[in-house]
Amino acid sequence: MMPKTASCRYCSSAALKVLLVLDEPFAIYKCNSCSLVQTLPEAKVIYNENSTYLETYLANEELFKSFFRPFVQFAHQCKPAGKMLDIGCSTGFIMDEALKLGYDTEGLELNKKAVEYCLSRGLKVYNEFLADCAFPDNTFDIVTMSHVLEHIPDLSDFLQELHRVVKKTGFLVLSQPLYDSLIAKVLKHKWYGWVPKEHIWHFTPGTISMFLEENGFKVVKMERNSMYYPLGFNAKTLATGLLARLAAKMGLGDQFYVAAQKQ
Repeated sequence: MMPKTASCRYCSSAALKVLLVLDEPFAIYKCNSCSLVQTLPEAKVIYNENSTYLETYLANEELFKSFFRPFVQFAHQCKPAGKMLDIGCSTGFIMDEALKLGYDTEGLELNKKAVEYCLSRGLKVYNEFLADCAFPDNTFDIVTMSHVLEHIPDLSDFLQELHRVVKKTGFLVLSQPLYDSLIAKVLKHKWYGWVPKEHIWHFTPGTISMFLEENGFKVVKMERNSMYYPLGFNAKTLATGLLARLAAKMGLGDQFYVAAQKQ
């Protein structure tokens, strides 16, 4: 059931349509005015208090690095050098890959344990929100975010601050879950990318292009692929893993990379 006072968090329209009902009290809605898809009600998550966040990344270090390498290579094709900011940098694995390519890197991360881990390795990481960092105008040649934008409550304010700190003709490079995909349609409410307690927004290539252009960034490159699904040892897990790989080869995967240039 739609919340009584529900309205689009982006354009404030009340013209919302239910796309999918998840576990109570969450559902996925599409705004008929701006077309953005969102989870309602919005859960209040305090990321700093996630005690298992760091341990999960460290226990699966090589797996996560294998996810991030192609994303960093995608970013490198757009802006092969310069000052980089990785927002939501977690354990700094994206920064590690970027340093290998010669970038001057900085990171933002809300989880204190992850920040302490990054600092212990000599990475330049801040335990702050972007708006609280007070970076000078036109500071970064490139800003990267892997599976971060869907967590941001106030998209317009966030993008305005990003636009301010990115250099003229600099780049914003994103990795996003894609709900309009074969595997998401098959798995329905069990799809990995919904995460209703954390993910507020759900984008397609079309809606993210619209949203970024409205906020001063023009999409110049996209690449569609798939999130990770282990093949596993039981029939269901094996079938899901094989379907995800087939979907990726067909161009129907449930993840996409986006590079947008500041206008």
